[in-house]
Amino acid sequence: MGANSSSLAELSSNEYLIRLCGKQPISSNDPYWNQLLSYAFVPPVTSTDAKLLEEQTANLLTTFTVNNVSSGNLNSLLRVLVTMVSNLQQFVLEPLADGRQSDIFLMQLYNALFISRCIIKHLVEQLSDELLLTQIEHCPDKQLHQRRLLNQQRQSQGDASAATSKRDLEEDDNSGDESDESNSSSEADATMVEELIEALVHLLVVLPVRESTFPVVYESVCSLLVLLSVQMYRTEPAEKLTFYQILYTGRCSMHAFRLMEVLLKYYVQRPPAPDRMLVNAGGSAGLYNSLASGLWSMVTLGYGSNPAAEQRAQLRTGLLADQSCLLSLVLANHCAGARRFRNPYREALLSCAHANDPGNVEHLSSAASNLISFRVDFNLLLKAICDRLPRDEALLMLYLLLHSAGGLQFRGYVGRQGGDDSQLAGLLLPILRTLHSEAQKSSHQVYMALIVLLMLTECQQFCTRVHEIQLQPASVSGWFTERHLGLVSLGSLLAIVLCRTVQLNVGRTRDKYLHTNCLAALANMSTYFAGLHPYACQKLLGLFAHLAKKQKKLVDEMRSRPANMAELEADRASVEDLMRCILEIVNNALTHRLAENPHLVYTQLHQRELYQPFSTHPAFQDILQNLGTVMHHFTSALGESSSEHQNQLSEHRVMRVIEERSRSFRRDRLKKFPEPKYKYVEEESPDEFFIPYIWALVYRSSNLYFNPSKLLLLQSQQQSESDDKEGQSQEATA
Repeated sequence: MGANSSSLAELSSNEYLIRLCGKQPISSNDPYWNQLLSYAFVPPVTSTDAKLLEEQTANLLTTFTVNNVSSGNLNSLLRVLVTMVSNLQQFVLEPLADGRQSDIFLMQLYNALFISRCIIKHLVEQLSDELLLTQIEHCPDKQLHQRRLLNQQRQSQGDASAATSKRDLEEDDNSGDESDESNSSSEADATMVEELIEALVHLLVVLPVRESTFPVVYESVCSLLVLLSVQMYRTEPAEKLTFYQILYTGRCSMHAFRLMEVLLKYYVQRPPAPDRMLVNAGGSAGLYNSLASGLWSMVTLGYGSNPAAEQRAQLRTGLLADQSCLLSLVLANHCAGARRFRNPYREALLSCAHANDPGNVEHLSSAASNLISFRVDFNLLLKAICDRLPRDEALLMLYLLLHSAGGLQFRGYVGRQGGDDSQLAGLLLPILRTLHSEAQKSSHQVYMALIVLLMLTECQQFCTRVHEIQLQPASVSGWFTERHLGLVSLGSLLAIVLCRTVQLNVGRTRDKYLHTNCLAALANMSTYFAGLHPYACQKLLGLFAHLAKKQKKLVDEMRSRPANMAELEADRASVEDLMRCILEIVNNALTHRLAENPHLVYTQLHQRELYQPFSTHPAFQDILQNLGTVMHHFTSALGESSSEHQNQLSEHRVMRVIEERSRSFRRDRLKKFPEPKYKYVEEESPDEFFIPYIWALVYRSSNLYFNPSKLLLLQSQQQSESDDKEGQSQEATA
């Protein structure tokens, strides 16, 4: 290998790599592995670096793929890796472990993990599942290979003859070389793929993060992501893919609670990456010297990206945290509706409990009704999410924690206490900003923001709190520029943004899902409206006016274009449903919170002519009677006041009359309507939405490189989004 190797170009001529990729089998006991793995290596920590490395090693990996079917060197490398993991206790975890020896061991373990990950990633991209498993399982040790084949046959067929053959084979082995004895138990019971995945999970649940162990922990997360990325290259559902079956039903599933706890802990605590991993990220010159120097220390040096200091700082604290978040999202969202087995990782996330509330065991998911998976400080978790919003990963994590019966614990925490007022504002403001600039965001991000808001508004305490939190103008001046709001409550701002979102989209798309979720969130809040800002009241009535114009236009078109009657009738019914919903929101607010919302009454009186064309409309007549009763009460009061003040009523005087007469209004004069309460219900096939979405995030944010031309899953998603945009464009034109 040599200390003089100093460029990526020399990789193709390196003697150690040539031997690894050659036809000659290398035993797992060969001293070669100790030589190969004894070099300090600065890993690529950006996707740009990873892409450059792949480009330089492409020919080597192609040669390796061809020759490995006879050499079985991948199996030998993985055997070395699994053996090292089994020795973790001795060399690293023991209190009396030698420090220098531990450092050497961790460096070699990291190198074994990284080289294995690079090879397997190439195989995942190039080969079918069957050929991929053949590459991993092929073992130059014929007896061991036969034993594994028999074990696979026994697992798939379950016949007694396989067990008999296995005993016969083991008797033959006893007469041979005793070197096989030490490996016989674990190797006979599991395939190499199973041993590899179990080793990766074991590293994450056992190895604490320190400066010396950070690279190994980070690489373990990356390796699991690469194994699971097989979903991006396949059309089959995850439950039919071997890697997922092992993780979700094998021995690994017993560690699901602990693994999700560890990943969430990394997301919250954001352990910093050691400086030596960020050498390339800072664009440093010179060698990275550690226990040894040479080729591995130069693999990406000088060839990677040169991010600014801010990006370097983000990498330092976000490298492991963000990667852990992505892995937890992948684990929790796949196989959610699988019929063949459950998802223990999703159950773990949805049944976690607040660390500072040990007595609260209510609202656990049905699968964990008497079991808390693990405890985490919800305050720190909420802060970590707020710090990362409005990034898609944070929105998805928030969605998972709020969703399902288990999520009621976290949802209740956010609504009841959820930190101080500034933290709740820190949670909502990035989401509202996303909706406000939704034209610049992906449809997935907008939908997730709306779903999160809808789930939050299901909590009574949340709806009350948002109207108690007052925002200074500086809180929103950077992005809310359509009007100076002055002092505004968080609840009023939420109402303004939701009304604006509906109004902007109702004219250019028939996305009923978006409109319904916006108005459902508003309806949930309406019972708790308090001190609604004048502009929020204007936006609410303005939305009704906008829809009324659209309804009139559709009615006119139905008369002039009877050929399109069915389509126009459907559009008209949809618009009238939205109008009805707005009237229900106004009616509910005035029924339950009349005295607390004088500006809503004022706006109603100021724009009461809006309702006149629909006073006899069967879809609106009953609610408009209620609103008419309210307006009559106040118009009579204003008439009396006007006479007293010689027909001169200022806005201030009108507001005073409204505030005074609100206290004397009798609610029993109004017809009772059911209080609107909407709940988010997940689609029957959530995988169709979440799986492509999550892998698009991994592709974009994981600092790993995936060749986009080979990603079948994302190509189909891009085509679907393109079709949606084309359809929306055609609707807007029409």
